[in-house]
Amino acid sequence: MTENFIDDIINEVHTLEKCLERGSKDDFPRLTKENDSYWKRYLDLKAEFKDYAVEMGALIKSVETWVQDAQRKVKEINRIKSPTERTYELAKVFENDPIIYLNKHGESHIMDVQARAFELLEHFQDCKMSFYELYILMCATVVHDIGNIHGREGHEEDIEKILSQEKNHHLIPDSNERRTICRIARTHGGAYNGSKDTISALREITPLNNFMVRERLLAAILRFSDELADDQTRAVSTAIENGIIKGASRIYHQYSKSLHTVRVVKQTLSEYSEKTEFCEICLSYSFDSGLAYEKFDKLGNQIYLIDEIYDRTIKMERERRYCMRFMRRYISLERIHVNIDINDRENSLKSYPVEYVLEERGYPPVIYKTKEDIGQEVKSGCELEGILKNEGYK
Repeated sequence: MTENFIDDIINEVHTLEKCLERGSKDDFPRLTKENDSYWKRYLDLKAEFKDYAVEMGALIKSVETWVQDAQRKVKEINRIKSPTERTYELAKVFENDPIIYLNKHGESHIMDVQARAFELLEHFQDCKMSFYELYILMCATVVHDIGNIHGREGHEEDIEKILSQEKNHHLIPDSNERRTICRIARTHGGAYNGSKDTISALREITPLNNFMVRERLLAAILRFSDELADDQTRAVSTAIENGIIKGASRIYHQYSKSLHTVRVVKQTLSEYSEKTEFCEICLSYSFDSGLAYEKFDKLGNQIYLIDEIYDRTIKMERERRYCMRFMRRYISLERIHVNIDINDRENSLKSYPVEYVLEERGYPPVIYKTKEDIGQEVKSGCELEGILKNEGYK
């Protein structure tokens, strides 16, 4: 078996799909079925889930949850003796609008996640990513959000349930391969055993069908690419403009609509004639001044769009630091550079700029306060003294 790497061709193509298509049969595990290929398997998987009714499924689930919650609250309120207090409490139930219409999770989002992953991989150094690892990564991007069809809550955990249905077995017939793809896909959010550090639950590297697959690396690429893929292509612009999207859903669509450009940019620092290269994420937002005055519903509060951008970019910086833990040996992704233009709705030459950089700065916060924080079965001085004496150390 001759193993080739996508590093050799990534500068010759423009998408991950074009990259995967260039792989030969020797770059993947051997298949016994005639006319079968990993490129075809990927296309079949994508065709199956590209128009999966994720947004509609999540909407229906949120309506069901809201109705059940409202019915329970109404029963409790009807026990209140005071008519005035009863009317007030009933009004509060129906003022709330927790029904969420998700921004796009179909083919356009899948392709956007892959485009962000491609940009990252373009800047990787000495990664030696195999075509089979690329296949695993691309399949994980296709399925990472399909669990939303059963509702937003815990959607990461529903990926395996859907792919394990007998009707879907033909898409990824190898059960070990299917489990690996599911493990990588589900770590893009949520928690595992109560911890948000989901990627560490994966193996650093695992053998799969005579190839070595770096689960944590692929998961980090997917997770951070998904974080970056929340731009205007995800917003349902026509529905926003016609006032169809209301309540708690609006802020998510308006955020996506305002983010028009996401780039991975290489920078160079020159000092003492030595050059140091690193990358930064550049985000460009734009919205008109009318939206700057408006407050949006979110989790029972009202917030401005600019505050949502601050919160989301701070979250992105946290994800950058987290995912860099698993990508650092291949890429130096050091900061996030944010530019926001608030445009005067009546004067196209007038805009209010906001610019800031998110990066590690200052003295690090205390992470380990006591030996208990270190974990890993470390012993106190008293415990260690007893162990050493018992084992005869002089």
